[in-house]
Amino acid sequence: MVKRRIKALVVDDEAIARKGLMRMLEQFTDIDIIGEALDLTTCLDSIEQLQPEVVFMDIQLRDENVLSHLESLNFKPTLIFTTAYPSHALSSFQFDTLDYLLKPISTIELTRSIEKLRKKLQEKIAKNETHTFIKSNGAYLRMAFDEILYIKGMENYINIILSSRRVTVKSTMQDFLKKLPPDIFLRIHKSYIVNVSKISSVSKFEICIGETALPIGREIKPLVFNALLGE
Repeated sequence: MVKRRIKALVVDDEAIARKGLMRMLEQFTDIDIIGEALDLTTCLDSIEQLQPEVVFMDIQLRDENVLSHLESLNFKPTLIFTTAYPSHALSSFQFDTLDYLLKPISTIELTRSIEKLRKKLQEKIAKNETHTFIKSNGAYLRMAFDEILYIKGMENYINIILSSRRVTVKSTMQDFLKKLPPDIFLRIHKSYIVNVSKISSVSKFEICIGETALPIGREIKPLVFNALLGE
């Protein structure tokens, strides 16, 4: 079973502040920094593409207030604001904001935020971890996560491979990934998501589930190996 890692994105237009926060976060072994951004465009693109569970975000990025742009996101992560602007605190909580930390941020404040984050994600997992409902052929099928071996994407359709059958659903990989708990499922390729508890072996270029070998995407290979092996 993959160890629980929390995927995090760090956003700040000041390099010293951004790198400093990343160094502080490195002390938390369950925080996996999967990206960083210094401007609004990169921030929004990174959230949609990387789908972090939490974003540590400054509220002003090169004179642009991020609050007016968050509604446009399809993927909506938990937010922890790290900023020098106390005046935006109230309005920030209209989003999925967990905390609002004022710079300079102390280790004690950051630790408290991480503890709240862990608790929130654990409660979410406990509530939603067992199953989901999948629309197929006009009906909603109850599907236990433990039944799923892996998922294969095919343009606007996906094949869900179960231990005893396969179900085809009209969906993109990105949309379907939002239905899945991140400590159980891992995207290993643009076309494949695997149930980590079903993995038989991992090699340099592929992951095996039983006798089925699935490729690991070159661009996300470091994230895959970090999540599975802590490398």
